[in-house]
Amino acid sequence: MVFSGIAGALAGALSMAVGEFVSVSTQREIEQANLEKRASVYAENTAKAKQEAICEEEALPNPYKAAAASALAFLCGSLFPLLPAIFVAQHTLRVVFVVVVASIALALFGGVGAHLGGSPVKVSAARVLVGGWIAMGITYGLLKPFDKDDDK
Repeated sequence: MVFSGIAGALAGALSMAVGEFVSVSTQREIEQANLEKRASVYAENTAKAKQEAICEEEALPNPYKAAAASALAFLCGSLFPLLPAIFVAQHTLRVVFVVVVASIALALFGGVGAHLGGSPVKVSAARVLVGGWIAMGITYGLLKPFDKDDDK
């Protein structure tokens, strides 16, 4: 149980990192193409225009940093439900603890993210919480046929 939880957290983190890398790389390529188009329009490229193009290119997102940040955030977030799963032995109680701890973490992180982003905190926290419940329900339903704990 513990190994599969840790393996799942690592697999999820890698999946998030790859998705973020692809997303940011694509965004970066599009923005670089736009910069090149603008540079070709200004054929006489003065020193100031060249300096602006360099500054704009340096400001483009780094896909490696985005992938690392996404993987780290996923791993840190996965610790909240993983810890009760490790330390609570009885199956039904473990499921309850995981759901409660994950729900608190989802609402808390949704609220903090909304506050930092300038969005309404209660609405965002509720949206993240409900989305997390849906994801937990789907995951539980898909993995339930493989659960060996009920056989004991």
